Amino acid sequence: MDSSLSNPDASKVFTMRFIFSKEMDALSVQNPYNWQISRASGKDIGGAYNWGLAIPATEVNISPLPTSVTYNKDTHAAEVSFRIVQNSSANGAIDPSHIVFKFYGKDAYGNKMDPKADEYSGISKIV
Repeated sequence: MDSSLSNPDASKVFTMRFIFSKEMDALSVQNPYNWQISRASGKDIGGAYNWGLAIPATEVNISPLPTSVTYNKDTHAAEVSFRIVQNSSANGAIDPSHIVFKFYGKDAYGNKMDPKADEYSGISKIV
């Protein structure tokens, strides 16, 4: 993901851009507590993590909340920033295609997200 993460305890902020199909409630989108970042597991939309094998002890954990979220009402785009921290042995791994982003907010009309279509993962490439 980034060569700087090959150093012990290194951290890097990454940003994902999400484009909504309609205008969203800006405060709802920008509230970090309306977002959840996790690792795909089991039979989630993202598929079985690591082909169903146990998660190795060296796996890097990602904070479940973003560090920041911005929203552009003109483009309907949200930019979700999150931090990944390498472990102290510098042997941690993360597969970015298995990171799941879930949004619990609402649109500009007050409608909540459909729980069947409120998340994205790199492996599914769908919402």
